[in-house]
Amino acid sequence: MTESGTATILFTDLVGSTALSDRLGDDQAEIVRRAYFALIRAAVATTGGKEVKTLGDGHMVVFVSALDAVGCAVAIQQAVELHNSEPDAEQLGVRIGINAGDVTFDENDYFGTPVTVAKRLCDHALGGPIIVSDLVSALVGSRGHVT
Repeated sequence: MTESGTATILFTDLVGSTALSDRLGDDQAEIVRRAYFALIRAAVATTGGKEVKTLGDGHMVVFVSALDAVGCAVAIQQAVELHNSEPDAEQLGVRIGINAGDVTFDENDYFGTPVTVAKRLCDHALGGPIIVSDLVSALVGSRGHVT
């Protein structure tokens, strides 16, 4: 059954994953990917998001609240920074893009312009800053002490 409604969509992408695989080899890169996915999933679980799917080395996550989505993105950044501070840790970078709007839900997936824009924002992120749409910025406003 097709449904529609307002949602906030967050996409992540692991920076330099192809180079990582080339450098480490497939087996070791898979260990790093799994550790990275665990960081993402822990942040999603603590902020009320729902993982929709993985896309190679990234995630698509949906939230009811724009503030929760931004909170998740911050939690992901903090988890990656903590991981990177560990001795001998493989240094990770993450791209994050967030958008909100009316979406269509069908076959356990989300569709529509808000989804496409969130993915494009993620693709344009360099790793580090979270890129949010103007709409998400307006919805969050000054709440949550996020700048």
